[in-house]
Amino acid sequence: MTRTPLLSTAQVAEWLALSVPTVRNLVRSGQLGAYKVAGKWRYQEEAVAELLDRSPVYGTDAKQKQKRRGHAREKGDDGTRT
Repeated sequence: MTRTPLLSTAQVAEWLALSVPTVRNLVRSGQLGAYKVAGKWRYQEEAVAELLDRSPVYGTDAKQKQKRRGHAREKGDDGTRT
């Protein structure tokens, strides 16, 4: 069994570029899983990464949309590539 490092709320907030209260709201809403260890919230790296993957801004779908938009910009007004 491999152990994954647990992150603090402040570390998750920094990683996601969010405030600490916003991270807590993600936990309350069920969007981010957390464990209470010795009275403090801890987060698995995998859970934070999965949250990013589901994100409409940073997630896999967003990356695919950006690729499609990039290809669309390469076409000229008449539909041919420039």
